[in-house]
Amino acid sequence: MGDEQIQLKRSEFEGKLRSNLPEDIRVKADVAFSSLSRQDDYIGFHFEEFRKSHSVFVDRAYGRSTKESIGITSNDLRTSFEAHAFAFFRALHAFVESVPYLLNLFLEVKNDTEDRHLNWSSIREFCEKSDIYALGRDSIIRLRESTAYNELEYIVNVSKHRRLIRIDSGIISREKKATLCRQDLDRDLRTYVIEDLMESLYDELHFESLKLISTFVTK
Repeated sequence: MGDEQIQLKRSEFEGKLRSNLPEDIRVKADVAFSSLSRQDDYIGFHFEEFRKSHSVFVDRAYGRSTKESIGITSNDLRTSFEAHAFAFFRALHAFVESVPYLLNLFLEVKNDTEDRHLNWSSIREFCEKSDIYALGRDSIIRLRESTAYNELEYIVNVSKHRRLIRIDSGIISREKKATLCRQDLDRDLRTYVIEDLMESLYDELHFESLKLISTFVTK
């Protein structure tokens, strides 16, 4: 989806932030950027597979036979589009939450690059105490307070740690679009239509995450 943007951020970091990185950190930074690209691939894959599986499921429900559905049960099709929906949200969440790891490699917030407690707060608090990267600090606050960030975090936390949110396949609705079941949620979302939610969360959070990286290129 956004691999060219990720490669641009890689070149910006390498060229402007620090040119004297130790070899082991340089290798980790290269892996971290590659990981962002791969996560982006996963996000795109799950999005397309969700759309494809759901479309075939709807066709099957209305008696329209397709070559994609040959030998596949309706239950398997439902499992497929539901699994890809939740995998999409988790992959996007992983993309966003891996940015602090990348930033730490350059900022040296924590000496232990694999510290499990490294997160957005770690980066922000370090910059506040050091009185550096004011724009970056503000960007982190805006990101974490954004509706998109909190919606994604909520969906992922509920589906990973509490329960799978039920999905209405939408086959009896006019739009024929799958939606998250509102009654399974204890907070409101801007939309419950899964495809619309995927697109809005990706557009906002992917862009903001990469833009935030840029704010740390220069003080």
